[in-house]
Amino acid sequence: MVKCCRAQEPISKLVIQTHIKLLAKHSCSVWLVCNAFSYSNLTYTWKRDNEMYMDVQHIHFSLSPAEGDISVTCNASNIISWKTASATVKCSNDTTDLGMAWYTNYIRASVGGAVVLILTVVVAVCYCRGRRDT
Repeated sequence: MVKCCRAQEPISKLVIQTHIKLLAKHSCSVWLVCNAFSYSNLTYTWKRDNEMYMDVQHIHFSLSPAEGDISVTCNASNIISWKTASATVKCSNDTTDLGMAWYTNYIRASVGGAVVLILTVVVAVCYCRGRRDT
């Protein structure tokens, strides 16, 4: 039995996902992923300045703050269409790891919620003890 694939469809959306991490030596590690959601059998091509990266969905490189803004372009193609996405990445001394920002916010919200809950319980216990003593 021969399995048949879904017919090729035009690529409708292409997104460059960025992950930039500031390293201790005042440089950044940059990961970029070119993502055409729910499409398979795509060919990816990246361009960064004068460099070309062929047949890879993601690229990784280092940047220094002195390099300034770096433009990157990703092209995804299949047998019937192609789509291009562009992004500008930069390394600066105030670069934060945006990939972990949600985690940091989650921890802050959890700790804040726990503190409010503990204070509420302490106030309720003190109030109940005060009413019982009178």
